[in-house]
Amino acid sequence: MKNVAKSLRARFLDDELYIHVPKGNSGSFTYDGIELGGERVCAEIIDELRAVENRGGKITKLSIVGYSMGGLIARPDPGWFPYLWNFLGARTIAASGQQLFIVDDYRHTGRPLLAVMADSDSIFMNGLRMFKRHTLYSNIVNDRTTVYFTTCIEKTNPYKDPRELDVKFVDGYQGLVVDVSDSSPPRLQLLAPTTPSSMMTAALQADPTPS
Repeated sequence: MKNVAKSLRARFLDDELYIHVPKGNSGSFTYDGIELGGERVCAEIIDELRAVENRGGKITKLSIVGYSMGGLIARPDPGWFPYLWNFLGARTIAASGQQLFIVDDYRHTGRPLLAVMADSDSIFMNGLRMFKRHTLYSNIVNDRTTVYFTTCIEKTNPYKDPRELDVKFVDGYQGLVVDVSDSSPPRLQLLAPTTPSSMMTAALQADPTPS
């Protein structure tokens, strides 16, 4: 994320773009869980906004970016702004592991936190709806910690045998540069998904068919 912030700062003037990289969840603090991590970031954002205003500045638009598990930690932030000070009492060490394996009980609701976050009527989804754009990026290869099929929502199968793809190349660069505007990747046949987990299971089990 530091490299992303560095690139953006090099492109925009200081009075055009203000970047804050939260530090409250560095090191072993990630083991505190998604909820507490989100509360920390939310508190940092509010403190930073106040600091900017005290210096005479004004933030007119807000974007939130998360990488890897930070994507989950960033999810609650928009929904928690009105509820920031409703902190929980006791928490367990390594709560993030329970939440990632959906064996936790979110605020005694009988439901895991990730299930609540995916609920269309939850404060988390309502918070997301406040943003104009929603973008998701995932690494197809070389990410051993958070592999592609656990991080991305996709209608195409990147693992299709390339010899079976209908790929068009840019003139003069045959075999090197793909013309994405004139290529047809195979689409997955989803099998009546009803939950996020069943959607992923159906996508992985379905036979790829040409679009």
